Amino acid sequence: LGAVAASGEELEARAHGSDRGLGLVALPVGAVHPALRGQGLGERLCDAAEDWARQQGFAHVALDTAQPASALRARYQRRGYRDAGRVQWRGKTYGSVLMCKELR
Repeated sequence: LGAVAASGEELEARAHGSDRGLGLVALPVGAVHPALRGQGLGERLCDAAEDWARQQGFAHVALDTAQPASALRARYQRRGYRDAGRVQWRGKTYGSVLMCKELR
């Protein structure tokens, strides 16, 4: 996401990047501060990012997450993301899973 703004109950999210003709936008890593967890903010941020991608005409969204983060991967799977590959980013001690979701 290029920017996320929160004001009361409203969230706005925007992503950036080139689809290179694939109709796909990659969402950068996001997080919710530990003190704010359990309020549904992560789901709302994902909703906002996916809505933005649809409005921009993208057919798919993609992201990566740490392979050891099984609970997070399961959350993305419940949202419709599917494993699309694996990568070992330079400087990281863990592998990452690439995930993709078709937008409808």
